[in-house]
Amino acid sequence: MSDFASFGGADEENAEIKRLNAEVEAEPDNFENWEKLIRACEGLEGGLNRNSSPQALATLRDSYDRFLLKFPLLFGYWKKYADLEFNISGPESAEMVYERGCASITNSVDLWTEYCSFKMETTHTPHLVRELFERAASHIGLDFLSHPFWDKYLEYETRQEAHDNIFAILKRVIHIPMHQYARYFERFRQLAHTRPLEELVSPDILAQYRAEVEAEAAQFGMAKPELEIERDIRAKIDASFYTIFQRTQTETNKRWTYEAEIKRPYFHVTELEHHQLVNWRKYLDFEEAEGNYQRIVFLYERCLVTCALYDEFWFRYARWMEAQDNKDEEVRNIYLRAATLFVPISRPGIRLQFAYFEEMCGRVDVARDIHAAVLMKLPDCVEAIVSWANLQRRQSGLDAAIEVYKAQIDSPVVDIYTKAVLVTEWAFLLWKVKGSVDEARTVFEKNVQWYANSRHFWQKWLEFELEQPTNAELEAQHAERVKGVFAEMRAKSRLSPTIKQELGQVYMNYLQQRGGKQAMKEFLLIDRELFGPQSISPITKAKLSKESVGLPELDEATRLKAERRFYNYYELHMDPDPNAQGPAMMMATAARTFTRALRTTARPAFTAAPRVAFRQSGRRFYSSEPAAKQGSSTWLWLAGAAAVGGGAGWYYVNNKSSATPKVFTPTFEDYQAVYNEIANRLDENSDYDDGSYGPVLLRLAWHASGTYDKETGTGGSNGATMRFAPESDHGANAGLKTARDFLEPVKEKFPWITYSDLWILAGVCAIQEMLGPQIPYRPGRQDKDVAACTPDGRLPDAAQAQDHLRAIFYRMGFNDQEIVALAGAHALGRCHTDRSGYSGPWTFSPTVLTNDYYKLLLDEKWQWKKWNGPKQYEDKKTKSLMMLPADMALVQDKKFKEWVQKYAADNDLFFRDFANVIVKLFELGVPFEPENKERWVFKPVNA
Repeated sequence: MSDFASFGGADEENAEIKRLNAEVEAEPDNFENWEKLIRACEGLEGGLNRNSSPQALATLRDSYDRFLLKFPLLFGYWKKYADLEFNISGPESAEMVYERGCASITNSVDLWTEYCSFKMETTHTPHLVRELFERAASHIGLDFLSHPFWDKYLEYETRQEAHDNIFAILKRVIHIPMHQYARYFERFRQLAHTRPLEELVSPDILAQYRAEVEAEAAQFGMAKPELEIERDIRAKIDASFYTIFQRTQTETNKRWTYEAEIKRPYFHVTELEHHQLVNWRKYLDFEEAEGNYQRIVFLYERCLVTCALYDEFWFRYARWMEAQDNKDEEVRNIYLRAATLFVPISRPGIRLQFAYFEEMCGRVDVARDIHAAVLMKLPDCVEAIVSWANLQRRQSGLDAAIEVYKAQIDSPVVDIYTKAVLVTEWAFLLWKVKGSVDEARTVFEKNVQWYANSRHFWQKWLEFELEQPTNAELEAQHAERVKGVFAEMRAKSRLSPTIKQELGQVYMNYLQQRGGKQAMKEFLLIDRELFGPQSISPITKAKLSKESVGLPELDEATRLKAERRFYNYYELHMDPDPNAQGPAMMMATAARTFTRALRTTARPAFTAAPRVAFRQSGRRFYSSEPAAKQGSSTWLWLAGAAAVGGGAGWYYVNNKSSATPKVFTPTFEDYQAVYNEIANRLDENSDYDDGSYGPVLLRLAWHASGTYDKETGTGGSNGATMRFAPESDHGANAGLKTARDFLEPVKEKFPWITYSDLWILAGVCAIQEMLGPQIPYRPGRQDKDVAACTPDGRLPDAAQAQDHLRAIFYRMGFNDQEIVALAGAHALGRCHTDRSGYSGPWTFSPTVLTNDYYKLLLDEKWQWKKWNGPKQYEDKKTKSLMMLPADMALVQDKKFKEWVQKYAADNDLFFRDFANVIVKLFELGVPFEPENKERWVFKPVNA
């Protein structure tokens, strides 16, 4: 934390930052608190720049450094931090941030690509830029989605006009199984035809091909001229390259199934769905079966970005690496990262495994230090204390182990119920290791006065007595000891009736299996007391009436500690359920639950859930827009509760009441209310454009959906990622901040709706209120963060022709007819020079949806507009309408024009096809729940 008495802002800002710092220190796993702190620091002095005070800049840097130390895998924040440093201190400071970021998340394609792009623009020494690209390639070059990086590398070499380097890069890339592999092969193949033979293959292979060509000619008694020989050699080389292509294609197809199922390839603090974990397990199984060490390691590293908070994958990686030869340092690195960065201390299993590994390697002092580090944070961790004692026993003997137990039992910071467990472990060491039954029994007898309320203490004492060897002569004495332990438990403990029944059953088993002639008398007496009706059983009466028996019962918080059960982490291992559904609880959630369970203050059950302010927008990494204002109610997201989207359950707690939360499930009427709110505001500003916000809302919904890629499953309307830079800054999205800002008050009024659903609902509303067809609507979209932003270039370029249109729309899964039907949306709205650069409306009625767009395309005479802007058409008659090059492509292409003519002639046909295809567009990339099949049609307000 900053050492300055002032954080560099006004008194109110300083107080707020001080408060937020206290919150993140108290609950460092709470991601939302960190976000608030970062935003508050960025807002100091009205926004920081190179002229800001040293205190404000130090506060900002300190907050970012601590935040990214806690969450080092958030590549979006590394990028933002680098941008801030560039604006404040220049390229050297920004480069240091990039270096730290790439060291923290070494396999982030996005971050390395951003760093390389930054280096391209700020460094004029080519070998330094190339060195960075090569470093990046060693970390991310094998990534299935590494094509943005390779594109950037090729772009740089193209700028440098380094054709040899371009060819060398492509020659590497064609061997990599990756998305868009075919594109690189085609470019490589074209360049290969222009390169000298000596560059294409090794001298040995070239000599082999030449000999084969000459031998083939000699069979016919002829000598080929050199040009023909070169042609034939090139044919052989080309065939060998095609073999490489086929091999790469095969390897790509093998992985495509797994890659297509990865819905979140980046780190986030929220839970993954179970099916995502299943896919990662299967993908890792596949790569391990393939046996390529480099690719296996690379996939594990990718997996441990997405699944960093799931310790099963850290265990798996370490176990797999241990099975490889001479990989101790690699194994150590895995454990170090897991223990120091990602796995919460409240789940000590991975740390203990690390200690066992170091002990195996002969680094016993390191193993001791690991145990000590765990106990420094978790002094009551039974598992760690017992593990430490056994480490001492193995390495230094029994007395050293007992000293560990004694020291912890005498410690004032160790809980009494933890001490009860340690006493039993001490006794068992004396019994099983030293072989002294009497000493072990003495430990139990002398300590019962302190630990009589511990379930574990009585369970282990009974176990100890029951396992002592006996014979016919000693059995009577043995029976008295067992009976005595059970009688002491009943008389001295304040355990709950349920636990007393449980321990009583252990004694009843003994009577049944080893008791003497009178054993059944004792058995039936115990049976009546434990399980009889309340008229004769004080235990049953106590359970039913909640009254204590004999000694007063423990309070609820103490009872939970007294009756706690203890396990070693390896005893809790379970094979994952391949059919599990819904969110998979991860370590961060379990850690918060664990921490809260240790608190002794009783509280209502629902408040024990994570206190995370519910935001349908998802946890932001960073946004290009201000956060929405908070309403008067608190929304709590409860782990494992209903999924986001239509038909989901929302837990609502009114601030004025402490009542149990109510479940709010949005209905059709609730969505109709949102629709009505939007519809009633469409025309509130008569000065905006043509008097309606409808066209810009439709454009927002269209552009939010049109980023979908059917091959990768990325993009689409599920996510609302246009809230964030860089997607909000894409050229195609210029001006859409107006639409997003228009909808913010609606979001504030209806905070339960996701931004993703809201934007699409606004598009539906705009179409219907502008006299268009009815558009069926289905909710269920989830908001995502900046990591899900799509790359620029996925939306149509208005300056391009039919080939471009097909490439863009085929990528989304549309055909020619659907492309033309979607274009009918251009009947609405206009272009603006300050947004797209173009100017003017397409039709004379830009706030009413008709088939006029198609009629005008066919009927009007169009000419190039003479002006200083980009190339566009204008109607020859009035020069008040415009068409873009992409619009004119619809009548220049024969197949497109057929549909233009049909829609121009039949408005009903257009409305029908438009409604169908816009529904398809609006649902691209949305993983609707299986039961969420119903689509709703809303009643128009103004139409």
